[in-house]
Amino acid sequence: MKSIIGIALLSLFPTWALCLSKRSCTSFEPQGEYGNKGYTMPSLKTFRTSEYINCTTELAREKGEDDVCEVDRYTMGLTLNSTVNVSVSDIQPVLDAVKDAASSDRRAKIDLNETVLVPFKVSEEGIPAGKAGYLAFTPIMRCWEGLLGDCSGDDEKLDGTVIEACGYEYDDNNKATGERTVVGKENVVQSDSKELKGKPQPTWEEAKEKAEDEQDSDSDEKDKDEDNDNSASTMTGQALGSGIWGCVVWTVMGTLWGLM
Repeated sequence: MKSIIGIALLSLFPTWALCLSKRSCTSFEPQGEYGNKGYTMPSLKTFRTSEYINCTTELAREKGEDDVCEVDRYTMGLTLNSTVNVSVSDIQPVLDAVKDAASSDRRAKIDLNETVLVPFKVSEEGIPAGKAGYLAFTPIMRCWEGLLGDCSGDDEKLDGTVIEACGYEYDDNNKATGERTVVGKENVVQSDSKELKGKPQPTWEEAKEKAEDEQDSDSDEKDKDEDNDNSASTMTGQALGSGIWGCVVWTVMGTLWGLM
């Protein structure tokens, strides 16, 4: 009977998983040759920024130029993602720790949010005559290598792990619609992909609206999760208190009953 009671107590309250899940690492110590200044590398993601054009000399002349085919120039919205090269339960505290550890001059220009929305407008002349393809933009990421610290919960095992975290650096010399853009490189990608027609990216206004809708949706989901967690904590708290100690007490009681 007591064994059954012990099992019942344990099954009623998911102990350590409930108490310690979804925490992360909150400190970062830069390492390596570049220290807190970090280093740059191209993003793995390249954005198409124009439609496909087979730019013949005749087509270029039709548009009033002899050596280039113009492209549609509008302010588009690009959605970027900062990265960490290890799996963590919550990436944002890690990115915040990296930013705090960066040098002050880098910290002032860097964006290390998990999702970064930036405006972009083509500055290249267009597609050169004699080439077929489209324009593309590759953001340049600024990265730091270093040691994770103050890890807890599901990420406790990562304490002291060497990681690489990368975000995006703003280009103060290039602005679109009054917003700061990120550092990157534009180039012509030669291609025969004739299906790449139409608007290559959403407009800045469309991208902002989509981001706001997704943020509202994420907030609603978070509120639901918090309500569920609060309900579970209230049940535990009414008997023996809530939080980690409540979970510990229930674990000990259930184990003792099972052994008696």
